[in-house]
Amino acid sequence: MKYLFACFGLIAGLLWSLSPAWGQELGDVRVAVEDRTPEVRQRAIAEGLDQVLVRLTGDKNGAAEAGLEVVRRDPSRWLQQFSYESSDSEDLELLIRFDVPILLRQLEQAGVPVWTTTRPETLLWLVVQRTAGGEILADGSQDPAAIALLQAAEQRGLPVRLPLMDAEDQGRIRAADIRGHFEEVLRRAASRYQSAYNVSAVLYPGATVQLRWRLLEQGRLQESGEISSESEQLALTELIDRVTGRIAPLYTVRAGEAQSYILQVEGVSSLQGWQEVTTHIASLAGVRDVNVAALAGSNLTLELSFSGDAEQIRALLALERRLTECARSFYPADEPMQDQPDQPLQLRFCWQGDLRQ
Repeated sequence: MKYLFACFGLIAGLLWSLSPAWGQELGDVRVAVEDRTPEVRQRAIAEGLDQVLVRLTGDKNGAAEAGLEVVRRDPSRWLQQFSYESSDSEDLELLIRFDVPILLRQLEQAGVPVWTTTRPETLLWLVVQRTAGGEILADGSQDPAAIALLQAAEQRGLPVRLPLMDAEDQGRIRAADIRGHFEEVLRRAASRYQSAYNVSAVLYPGATVQLRWRLLEQGRLQESGEISSESEQLALTELIDRVTGRIAPLYTVRAGEAQSYILQVEGVSSLQGWQEVTTHIASLAGVRDVNVAALAGSNLTLELSFSGDAEQIRALLALERRLTECARSFYPADEPMQDQPDQPLQLRFCWQGDLRQ
């Protein structure tokens, strides 16, 4: 009984006040400025807000989305803090932090699609052909291509990492495997990272930069293409734009009429596990009105509303790797019965987190 009361207290806290760090990195931007005058600062804040709106909507043209006129009318309204920073070359930048939770609520009220702040990681295997054999860029690389790639990903709000390329990686994969599209080799090498998406790409420097890329989800090819550009930075920025354009819509929710769901989560045997599950669910775009319906042993039943469809809520829930959908044959059909159109849809997930403690 004490556990149940504690659960109700925690869910109430989550509903009223999510952690200030929730998605906050999406609200941090840097804008180059000429000086510290108020006029220049206001222009920079407006530019920074447009960058954040692109990250929150997942759309490159997100700042121009209908319904955002009120948000963009007074950029300083959403400001948390700002400061100036100058480099050794005396270039001046304005560091800006916008209030992401408040912006998200405003976007939802305006009916603007929101890309949930809990996002799948993309592992990017980038081969740069600066030598005959080519090199797979590693995490922490200072190669200009690695820097440009990560900067572009940060601009779009796409969680990206490069492989470690330590002895284990080097024993599993080579640049030739990526050039040759040996996807089984890539799948085995990527298994240690458990990233939802893998991108393999080969960059050919030159007067005209060529870049060939492939996007895989769970080892299955989702999209591929070629990019020609006048610079490495532009080619890699376009790569990130294309990958984001494919991934973001899968996790983007437009506010609207909400459907009721009953979510049963099995295997939640500790208070910490319960808190991790509910924190994840409460942070998802389109989810609201989360309530504890029942708690029996390690089975937690939640009632919630979600403004997307059943397949989308499944995809969002599964962004937490320890939360996996149980076999569908063990729970009621997730389509409402024709003679009971107002019945909540039912989902059944299994929590693997407590098993690792």
